[in-house]
Amino acid sequence: NYKLEFIPLEEDLLSLELKSTYKEIFLDGDETSIYYAAQALLTIQQAYGLFPRILGKGDGAKKLADLLLHLRAHPADPAQAQHPNLQTQSEIFDSLIIIDRSVDMVTPLLTQLTYQGLLDEVLGVQNSHIEVDAAIFNPTNQPATGSPSTSTSLATTPAAPPKKKKHRLTAETDGLFAQIRDANFAVVGTKLNREARRLDTEYKGRHQAQTVAQLRDFVGKLGGLQNEQTNLRLHTDLSEKIAAFTQTDMFNKSLEIQQNLLASYEPTAQVSAIEDLITQEAPLQLVLRLLCLASLTNGGIKAKTLENIKREILQTYGYNYLPLLLALTSLSLLLPNPLPKSMTHPPNAPGSMLSSSLKPPAQPPSFGPVRKALRVLSDTPETTPTDVSYVYSGYAPLSIRLVQAVAMKGLVLANLPLSEGGKSDVARAAMGVAKEPKVESVASHPINGWKGFEEVVRLLPGALVDEVQREADGHQK
Repeated sequence: NYKLEFIPLEEDLLSLELKSTYKEIFLDGDETSIYYAAQALLTIQQAYGLFPRILGKGDGAKKLADLLLHLRAHPADPAQAQHPNLQTQSEIFDSLIIIDRSVDMVTPLLTQLTYQGLLDEVLGVQNSHIEVDAAIFNPTNQPATGSPSTSTSLATTPAAPPKKKKHRLTAETDGLFAQIRDANFAVVGTKLNREARRLDTEYKGRHQAQTVAQLRDFVGKLGGLQNEQTNLRLHTDLSEKIAAFTQTDMFNKSLEIQQNLLASYEPTAQVSAIEDLITQEAPLQLVLRLLCLASLTNGGIKAKTLENIKREILQTYGYNYLPLLLALTSLSLLLPNPLPKSMTHPPNAPGSMLSSSLKPPAQPPSFGPVRKALRVLSDTPETTPTDVSYVYSGYAPLSIRLVQAVAMKGLVLANLPLSEGGKSDVARAAMGVAKEPKVESVASHPINGWKGFEEVVRLLPGALVDEVQREADGHQK
């Protein structure tokens, strides 16, 4: 097999593009992907030097860190152990932070609200590519109109589906995408409108060209303007598709349920709202995401209620989904409350990478204390955000907060907890409570481990990682 390892998707993003890692590790017991990740990180160290410090959270993070250290000390190729960059600390990287996915299962269950995130929700992004209508890139290539007799004969023939084309989403050649990809979708329309007006002004500039030199300048930039116009047409079309999705009652209802569950606002009422979605035959994926979110944020769902919901799902969507429900329970994503003793399992044995297979936490941590300690609910302006919480309109991903707890401690500490028990915008609006004051951004600082957040990370499942890689002579920079 070709040793592909990390794939550069963007200037600041590398990915192994392994789609089913979580299932393979925690459901199938196949930890091969951890070995692939360790090999890829070892290659990075061979190129740039040792990560001076390795920090992480979760049993999977611990196993990856131990395996990376093992591969450095005992490489498959003995000559590799003498690689000069594996003897000295990196001058580029100050640390490696590893977060086990099982530590934060809440975030992937939420609806992404940035432009690129909603593209993934609505159309699906695979390896940075999406499928779009080919006509967007060649609008003048329309099918010719047939004769009256031909048109009549084709009147009963179903129209052929539009041709699709794979398009790579990249900021490298698409300046407009670079501007809107990470913007909350609520402000994307304004940005597209501004770009349309700018291009219109640029095109009108040709009427002001009176000399040969001015005409030559306009012709010189005409190709770039045409590319920008194509990009604008593409993102306008995609935005219309997203808008049609986000304006549905089902989308807005699911978003309200998510925000209320995050704030622990009337959880019983939110479970009842999910049952209503089942009655309306909402997409099963949406229903299961909301159910798992309700289970994770409230320590499970009442046993009798959960059994009734499972029965409704099987009767509505089909009994072929029974293995899926069993798998969600096995992964501790959909649990009854209280948890029967028969469903508990011992935590992973401490020790080296040769310990037993990784398992999900027998019971998710209590979300309330974690939410409060890491200030994951935080308001920030959507137009000029100062906190990552704008990505989910008020929720900062727990995994991001953990990284900030290592690299940007001041930002986590500066984000004041929300009033009224940390309720969401929806819940606060219903109670007539004003929004929280905005918090300014805080710069990063030298890495000094989990200092100041030791008690918080102990609330989360899995091992804590804090390793210092010393140079060959034992020196630490």
